[in-house]
Amino acid sequence: MDVEGEEKDRGKKRVRTKGIQKKLLEQVEFYFGDANLQRDKFLAKKIKEHPDGYVPVETIASFNRMKSLTSDISIVVQVMKTSTLLEVTDDEKWVRRSRPLTTATDTDERTIYVEHLPQSSDQDSVRKLLKVFGNITYIRYVALTLCTSYIHKHSLLNVMCHSVIVSLALDKHVYRVTILDLHH
Repeated sequence: MDVEGEEKDRGKKRVRTKGIQKKLLEQVEFYFGDANLQRDKFLAKKIKEHPDGYVPVETIASFNRMKSLTSDISIVVQVMKTSTLLEVTDDEKWVRRSRPLTTATDTDERTIYVEHLPQSSDQDSVRKLLKVFGNITYIRYVALTLCTSYIHKHSLLNVMCHSVIVSLALDKHVYRVTILDLHH
């Protein structure tokens, strides 16, 4: 391979690495975010087990979503250190929130229920679709159901659809949103 080809490969690898780091940061900040910690009994228990609220980095790195992005704990630590939400110990073995958990009393006002998402939708596609409503702090899939979708003017097709609950980081109320059909 010539020098120019090697530079292109390094550039592509750098872009992929930055993409993975961005997804890792979003994921660890989601795990330690207010909305998730109010529902995630496992992580909340881990935080309470340590007198200063630390969780082993290895525990976070072992979560399936994290493992799907990288198996390299040093990358996970590097990403955690860039977060404004997290603190990593000097020995890089422990991580915690940098500020206390807030008690959200307005969770219902910041939560929307979305139906009829395509079966192929994942957290990334839900975030992309709903980003117009603001920063998404929590996504939970609640159902996979049979839905009717219009193919043409008079044709119907039964397809499997997801329903999700999404919490937003807003200071204002979320009003009822109806997405009629996303299968077109």
